Formats: sequence, structure tokens, C-alpha cells
Amino acid sequence: MRSASAVALHPRRSSWMALLTTGPVRPPGGRTAARQYRLSVRPPTKVGSVLADSDPARGVGARAIPVHVVSSPCPPDAMNSSPRSSVSTLAGVALALTSSACGGNDPADNTPPVPTTGAWPLELVPLDEAAPAGRPPRIVFLGLPAELDAWKVPEGTGALRPGGADGTPSLLLREARRKRVLIPGPIDPRGIDLIALELSTWQAHHVSAHLVRDGWGTLNSKLVPVGRSLEPKTIEIALPQLHRHDEPFDQLVLSFLGDGPVSLRRGVSLVDLSRESLLPPSTGPPQLVESGGEARRAVALAAGSPLLAETRVGEGAHLILSLAIPHPLALKGNPGRLLVAGENERGVRTELDLPLPVFGDDRWKSAQMDLASIPGDSVRLRFELVDAPTETLVALAVPILAQRSSAPATVLLVTSDTHRADHLGASGMGVEVETPALDALAARGVLFEDCFSSTNVTNPSHIALMTATSPRETGITNNYSALSDKAPTLAEEFARAGYMTLAATSARHLEHATSGLGQGFARMASPNQARDAEPTIDFVRGWLDDVKGVPIFVWLHLFDAHGPYAPPEPFLERYWPAGRDAFDPALPADGLPQMGMPPQFEGLRDPAYPGALYRGEVSYLDHELGRLLELPRIASGIAAVTADHGESFGAHGIYYDHGGLYPDTIHVPLVLAWPAAPAGTRVETPVRQIDLGATLLELAGAPPGEFPGRSLLDSLEGEADRRPRYTLAAHREAASITWNGWHLVLHLREHKPSYGTGHFPRHQVELYRLADDPGCERSLVEAEPEIARRLWTGLVGWLVRPRELDWLERVSQDHELMRELAKLGYVAGKTPEQGEEPLIHRHCGCDRCAAFR
Repeated sequence: MRSASAVALHPRRSSWMALLTTGPVRPPGGRTAARQYRLSVRPPTKVGSVLADSDPARGVGARAIPVHVVSSPCPPDAMNSSPRSSVSTLAGVALALTSSACGGNDPADNTPPVPTTGAWPLELVPLDEAAPAGRPPRIVFLGLPAELDAWKVPEGTGALRPGGADGTPSLLLREARRKRVLIPGPIDPRGIDLIALELSTWQAHHVSAHLVRDGWGTLNSKLVPVGRSLEPKTIEIALPQLHRHDEPFDQLVLSFLGDGPVSLRRGVSLVDLSRESLLPPSTGPPQLVESGGEARRAVALAAGSPLLAETRVGEGAHLILSLAIPHPLALKGNPGRLLVAGENERGVRTELDLPLPVFGDDRWKSAQMDLASIPGDSVRLRFELVDAPTETLVALAVPILAQRSSAPATVLLVTSDTHRADHLGASGMGVEVETPALDALAARGVLFEDCFSSTNVTNPSHIALMTATSPRETGITNNYSALSDKAPTLAEEFARAGYMTLAATSARHLEHATSGLGQGFARMASPNQARDAEPTIDFVRGWLDDVKGVPIFVWLHLFDAHGPYAPPEPFLERYWPAGRDAFDPALPADGLPQMGMPPQFEGLRDPAYPGALYRGEVSYLDHELGRLLELPRIASGIAAVTADHGESFGAHGIYYDHGGLYPDTIHVPLVLAWPAAPAGTRVETPVRQIDLGATLLELAGAPPGEFPGRSLLDSLEGEADRRPRYTLAAHREAASITWNGWHLVLHLREHKPSYGTGHFPRHQVELYRLADDPGCERSLVEAEPEIARRLWTGLVGWLVRPRELDWLERVSQDHELMRELAKLGYVAGKTPEQGEEPLIHRHCGCDRCAAFR
């Protein structure tokens, strides 16, 4: 995971740079005054809009119909005459999360009511406004050598230059796109958090650092982008992993990738930040802090600097607490303990003692504190480290005030990565695959037979699902661009409604630092590299003990169906005979391409083998998912299973990958179950995967907020969704529109799949009638020119519509992540990057576009 590095680079530490020229620096900014926290969960009044766009030929846009939406905590009376009536029981429970009782509060009473059930984060403030900000950073400076022989330049040429007009020496590197400098050690890793360089660059570069021991590159930094700047600019290269090393390194290697010269001034600064800068300060918003394999939303708690919270406490309330000491902050010896003391306005007190983790244990430690003895309108809570060394610093997860219920609402959202719609036993689409757990879920719920995702790539699809907003509007079309916290997310909506929000993912690129999808979640577990379903599901099962009696929203992501397809033995044997060699050279090639195959299938002779592996993966994840779905709490709640995209097994020249925008890759499973759902219902009408979030919120009875989307429950009432279904491919390579049984694909630029023989010219158009040709094998562009023109016009109108959202936060520069994505077939040769270049020009004059005017 990289969440820790994001925290380690908290903006508070940026003031170290002034030390290079001005000496010690005062802590930047002032501490905010202590604030009293009051719970207020009255649902807000919102003005929303409904998009009406039933005819794609209308072109540029949907009509925005203003709708005044007023949320009410009172369950509606008329819920018994439609399929929505089965929602009422659970919605009624969830609606009790809101603070107002029906017919309830005096409008003139501004005192927040006590919530009857739910999970509410408390706001922590320092007891002392002048709490210490920690020592100034320490710097070890490696100045440029007098002779270049001391530092090696193996790639490119280097020239030492004496001080110029300002007397500052520099090292000029040039004559190679990749330029490297080798700096001899020993380099003591203890106390190094980042490396600082003062650079002038004639062109944009990417800079990284590598530490070598015994001739091997032991530790690599992320790539740091540096724009063109002839004026000297100080850049920082973070190395948070160094705290895990004790032995000195033999060599420091600096790499500069880019055209043109680079000038390194003065030398290299090895910066030891203060311990306090490694965690979010208590004066700012909590952030996800990674420790022990999972991240929780937390702030720093230091010895001698207690934190306070004040809130209303109802009968039967309790606190959900957790803390961790990340590895870089660990101290040997007696760690001390956390003392939590609560007192109401009548002077009644209660306390909880929680021993701190011992040295070397960086796992989160959880506890619950019963507040039943101190109900009141103004309960003060104090969080303090006692009997701990003065330099002790812990990550204190935001305390959750929980009101238990005997039947807490439970919402589970499962996304099975790269899962084709036909690889579900209950689908009846002709694939022999065993999925008993998913079949049982469909048997007690609803199976949507015609669900399309919004794209064919993991992160953009999940971001679209969690925001109910297509990749065209989010601007995110790759696996290394993060969602801005400006975007309202599904997790934030559930958190606002009093749900404890939990996320466990199985792929590294879905971590918060890369995807931005951690916003709204109190806990998030993401791996350093892709993992199987079992450990990810174990995280969720382990969390359930901490959240007994409180509403939860859980997002579970499984990565097993994604390449390279390596199911455990028992599941492979279900579909592939033991001893049968799919790579036997004596077998005929049987039409398989001899080049362009994924590495694991080079030399493949039997085309049935990859499909057997894939089915084994699907059956394995179904088996593991069954361990979660069978739990009484999960089985009695709301559960949805879908996918981000599908997979292609050779159609259109795309082999064992999810390139293209054909049903193979955008038709995804969608199963939805809830108490008293119309069991065994199958919905044939077309639906969009990105509408699932709005559906879950409605089923849970959560107050409407900013979250968009159309509830899929409309389809159960026979209200067909007449809107076109649009998709935008990874890296903006293609777009599609599906409407009224027709599917049109427009290739926005010339491209080839990551694996396979396909080739798609710029602005080529394909048209398919799905009822007759579900695999999209016979294009009808020439046979149906009027339909093609109408759909092309609608799709182009959607593509050229101005993008009003500014939701692209950052592009990951994680060197190791990019390497892993390349192994998965995601980024190699994929350009351009994110940008504001038009997807297509409305009046494009090329011959292919002219045919549709």
C-alpha cells in the first residue's frame, strides 16, 4: 500500500526546505481554537435535477428538469402497491438513523436530537492550542565533490561547474534521455524520510532515487515529475519505506528521465522529518493512515497532548475505538496506554484503559467503550496517552459514537473484477460454470440480465460506480489517476446517514492514494500487490466484530477473474483434466495467434485452456464469497454483486484482455437481494451499472443528498429506462452507444489491444443488432445507414458536451505501481495521458466522419 507515504508527506513538513537557506523554521500556521462538537444529522434540503435523454439523435445534451427534493425521515405510507413495498421494512430501520422523529421536532429548537441508532464520527480537538509541533527537521547534506571521479555518471555526460554569479556549484547532466548519477555510501537509512534536490531543467523530466546494497537495487522511490524550469527548483523524493531498513546502503542512485540537460545545484539533502509530520495533525481533517496492512481514518495523538471531543450521548451508546503505531513511529520499551475518560454534565464519569501495541506490532488495535452510564446533552471525552515515553506518537482512528440496534442495517456491495455476465450459473447464457453462492443470491433476489458498465477498465469503472458519473464527466480513463475529494461518493452518502463504512480491495491500484476511492470510508484495506479473495474477505469478516449493532456499508472488491488466471488446484480440476498439456507442440495451433499473446499463454495450442482457468477463478471467488454471504448479518441485509467490466477471449482480435467496447467487456453481471425482495425475479430491460449506488441508497432508506443516478427499482415496476447507454474506453480510445437494441462503436483514435491481433483505425464505426448478433461479429453500418447516422450523431453529441466537473485530483507517480500495471496489460504503450484534448471534433472533416453527416 501507499497510503502511508501519502500521510508521511503531509504538507506540514514542506517547511523543511527553508532550512536549506534560512536555518530553523517555526511551525507553519497556527493551531485552531478548540471547538465543541455537536451531532446534527437533520437531512438537508437539496435542489437536484433529472436528466431526460431518451433519443440519442438529440445530440449535444440532455434536458435538465429542475426538481425540488426535500428529504424526510418519515417512511412513506404508499409502499404496498408495487415491488418497492418489499423495501419498506429495511428502509424503516434505516430511516430511524435520522435524527428527527416523524412528527417530531420543534423547528425553533436548535438542539440536535440524539440519534436512535447509527455510527457517527466525533470531531477531535487539541486540549492545548499551543500543543508542540515537533522538532525541526534534520538534514544531512552531501555536497557536490571537488572532482567528478567521486560521483559516477554512467549514462549521459556530467560536468562539474564552479559557482556562477551566485557562487553556487552545479553538476550539468546531458547527452542522454536517461541520465544517472551514482553517489557512494555508506548511506544510513535511519532517520531519512525524503531526498531533496535543487534542479534546473531545460525540458520536463521524471526523477527518482534508488538505494543499492551489495550490488542490488534494494529500494526504489516513486517517480517525481519535474516541469521545465530554468530557474532552480527544489524537489522532494519521498522514501517512507526506509524506516524498515537498519543496515547502511552502499550507494545512492539518482535517475533523470527526459530530454535536454539537467543541472543539479549544491548537492543532495537527506532529510529527517519530525515524527509528528508522519501523521495527520489533530488540527486538520483526519486522513487514511496505513498500518499493518489496512488504513483507517485517523489523526495524530502525542504523549502530553490530549485530544477532546464533546457530543450528545443517548441511552445505550458506546464508542468504537482503534489505534495503531505505524512502523516508522515504533519505540522500544514500555509503550504505555491510551486512557479515555468521559464525563457528562452531571459529573458522572467512566474510563477505558487500552494498552498500546508493543514494539514491532503495527496492526490496528480496537476496543469498545460503553457510555451507557454517562448519557447526557453535553458529554466530554478526553483521549490521552499515559505512562508513555514523551516522544510517543500514535495514529488514533476517529472515534465513532455508535447507537446499537437489534437489527442494524447492512449493505454489501461486491465488485468482481473482470467478471463476464455469462459466467454466472444463474444467467442461463450457456456457460458451464459453478457459482452456487451467487446463484443462491439471485434465487432470493433480482438478476438484471442486461446490465452494461460505463467503461472497460478497473479504476474508472469503480469511480463511475461510486459517483454515478460516467468517465466522460469524471475525466478519469486510466488506472493511475485519482478522484478528487470534491466528488460526492456513495460511501460519503452512507456515512452521512449514520453508517460505518468499510472497504476491502484486492488490487493495488484501487488503494486510496492511487484511485481516490477511500474518501468516505472509515476503514480501507488494500494490498501491495494483487491478492486472492480469501485474505480480502477475511478483512471484512474480522471487522464485523467491531461493528456489531451499528449500520454498515461494505465495499468488497475481488480480483480473481482478472488475468493471469491461476485458480487453486481444486477449482482448476473442475474444468481441465489433470495431465492434459495445453501447450503440447504436437497439437495444432487451431487459429490462435503466434504473437501478441499474454506472457502466460505464449506457445498455447489448446484455446479451451484459458477459458477453463477463467471458470476456475470464478468458481473459486464464488466459494470464498459464500463464506461472507452465509453470515446471518450479511444474509439478512442488502447485498449487490456486479463487475467493473468483462473480458474478451479472442473476439475482435482481443485475447484474454478487456480491450474494446463490445458486450464481452461491458456486459456485466448484476445481482441484487434484500429482505422480502421479489425472489427469483429476472429483469430483461436494459440497465446501467452506475445506477446501482442510487438503488442501494433507496433500499437502505438513506436521506437523499447530492448523489445522482436513477434507481433500478424503477425497472421492477415495468418502467423501462429509455436513456441511451454510453461507454468510454480506457485511455479514451473508443466510445459506444447502446440504444433500442442497437450497439454502435466509434474508435476515437487508432489503437491496438494490449494482447491480440486487433487493429482499429481512427474514427472507424461499427454497428450491431444485439438481438441477432450478441457477440457483435457482423457490422451493419452499410446495411443500416440511417440507424448508424442517428446513433453516431447522438454519441458524438455526448462526447463533445462540455465537461463541467473538476474531479481529476492527481496522476500517480508510483514507479512500482506502474510496473505492476504494465504486467497486467494496462499501461504499456497507452497514450495520451489525461487532458482536455477533445474526444472528437463535432465537425471533423475526415472521410469516415463525413459519411455520417
